[in-house]
Amino acid sequence: MKRFKIFLLALSLMVGVDSARAELLYIGDPSGGNFLGAITPSGSGYEAHPFLVTGLKSGVSVSVFSYQDMLGRDRVLVNEYTAGSGNDVLSIYDPMDWSRPVHNTKAINCYSINGAAAAGRYLYITCSQKFVSNGDVGTANLRSGSVIKLDMEDGYREVVRYNFEGLTDGYRNSAETYRRGQDIYVRNGKVYVLSMSYKTSTPYDASEIFCFNENLDLENKAWIEESSAPDDDSWTAGRNVNNMAFYEGNFYIAATGGTTGDTSKDGAIWKVTADDLTVTKLLTISEISRPTANMRGFHRISISNTGVVFLVGYDYASSNYYSVLMRATVADLDAGVAPNVTCLAYYDGAPGRVDLIYDEDDGTFWYMANRRFAAYGEDGILRASLAEDQHKGTNNTVAFAPVERLSLGDGSGGGDGAPSGCSAGVWGLVWLLVPALRLRRCGA
Repeated sequence: MKRFKIFLLALSLMVGVDSARAELLYIGDPSGGNFLGAITPSGSGYEAHPFLVTGLKSGVSVSVFSYQDMLGRDRVLVNEYTAGSGNDVLSIYDPMDWSRPVHNTKAINCYSINGAAAAGRYLYITCSQKFVSNGDVGTANLRSGSVIKLDMEDGYREVVRYNFEGLTDGYRNSAETYRRGQDIYVRNGKVYVLSMSYKTSTPYDASEIFCFNENLDLENKAWIEESSAPDDDSWTAGRNVNNMAFYEGNFYIAATGGTTGDTSKDGAIWKVTADDLTVTKLLTISEISRPTANMRGFHRISISNTGVVFLVGYDYASSNYYSVLMRATVADLDAGVAPNVTCLAYYDGAPGRVDLIYDEDDGTFWYMANRRFAAYGEDGILRASLAEDQHKGTNNTVAFAPVERLSLGDGSGGGDGAPSGCSAGVWGLVWLLVPALRLRRCGA
């Protein structure tokens, strides 16, 4: 992406944004169904444009991912979770034309996509689960997830997949144990996938990182832990990983730790070398000075080009959830200097409804917690905020994805590619630099 520029955005139903400044896409879920919306710069602030794509499946999770295809064109993957009624619906959009997907399929055996990354003509995705046989329905037919290689030049045809089930390296390989693909990263001809093991009867689950070549042949893998993994249910290290960020040859991984509402407070940040998958635990949530004593673990990590780290943790107290935003540096994490991990703010909201990305063009961390959007500089200063009455996302705003260019035209083309005929441009509302959120600053 190019260096950011400030500009004014014309409010029109068919405006094409051809700017060097990146825009963000998000998923919202008001009453009536999920939609895809966008955030664009406008003067000294930002503008929200909900309902670019409407008619997405209602009452379930919808995720969004952005990447570039083999010709360098921006593409947007919208994944509609089916809640057991069959394969997920995958729709690929050109962000300059939302009228209908450039590709749409329910033929790929995947269930709940958690990551997507492109390299050349191929798109790699990882999902939580898959069905026993393609075309199955019902949660009873679900098994462990996969990593899937798709050929973008051949209609997103499935080339090869790696299935997580059938591993024999000794951690609860029972019928009720699932291995979920959690995050994916492609670098120097290697595909790295973060995986979490999930057992319905035990929430304390181990995690692994896998390294594949571009043909998805497994080359190396490592447990996210400090010692070898035992074969019983007592092992709890490294459990419940969420996402990873890459910086100067290393992956930094955020792990939640124990189950929601427990008292373990053992969520941790882990470091894994890309070359040989050497694993190191850097610090735990209990070592950090935190706004309340109930903070459990880490949900997201993002790292800037200069080594600034933003972390999202969560807090559980008296049946209420709080999303906690923190700042540190890679040097702080590597040295295990917990006092330098500072709290910026915390919001009330369900811990699962969070996202965090870094925009490298202007050094902005974009943070979402339930119904609240916020943008922070690398210095930890709040730059902008966006309230629910602007983005219209209500209770289930769930994901961010950056794009360089987009159109604010006809918001049709949701769900299975069927046009839904809802326009977006008139909903643009200015995201002011003066925050309008019910935000609690740490220490306040």
